[in-house]
Amino acid sequence: MHKPCLKCSSSDARYVYEDGSSYCFSCRTSFRGTVSPYTLPAKEKTSTALPDDCSHDFPEHILKWVGQYDISVAELIKNNVYYSAKRNQLIYSWQDDKGNTILWQARNFSPEAKSKCYTCGVPEDVLPLYGHQAGLIDRLVVVEDPVSAIKAARFGASMPCLGSDLSPNKLKRLQSVLGAFLRPSGKVVFWMDGNMFHKAQKMAQRMQLLGMDAVAVYTEEDPKACVEMKKVLDSVS
Repeated sequence: MHKPCLKCSSSDARYVYEDGSSYCFSCRTSFRGTVSPYTLPAKEKTSTALPDDCSHDFPEHILKWVGQYDISVAELIKNNVYYSAKRNQLIYSWQDDKGNTILWQARNFSPEAKSKCYTCGVPEDVLPLYGHQAGLIDRLVVVEDPVSAIKAARFGASMPCLGSDLSPNKLKRLQSVLGAFLRPSGKVVFWMDGNMFHKAQKMAQRMQLLGMDAVAVYTEEDPKACVEMKKVLDSVS
């Protein structure tokens, strides 16, 4: 849906997405919708501000990288993903219901980077849900990384571990939250990268002990690289 921009007054350059967020393709300004991850109260005040040069101006090498997983620029913008040119990082961010950034994770593209990912905030305290806005859901897909979660959110609710595992405490919090919006017949699907299938099995077993219908999925390719994601998910639902 196209609407007038709230900043540059363009009559139809601002596109509004289903979750209420929007982006003006004229002045390149993003406007967040209501994003309400389930978070624990902060134990201490820590800065999780995004790098000051974050923007939606994604360079060619970033577009090429996300393009191999069939992720569009519109999906990046909708899900609060940014690029920092100074850091050469693709940045995934999550906000509270007041719009404050409470957690972000960056994928490093600099050859000098010491590690592939950098995290600012406490992942243990955040359940970064994608694709759930209101009402009951039939399935939650838990994957390793944000790109896989963005792709899985096309077919329902999803959540990245931001790693390859969830602690028993975080699984218990997830079970408690799911009690509010997962249908009684709903299922939790744990789909890690192929070499982490044993961890998917362990998390599914723990969730089953908490009274949830849970299953682990194995594919040779990572979820984000799976071209038949819907078929895989439908096969276990």
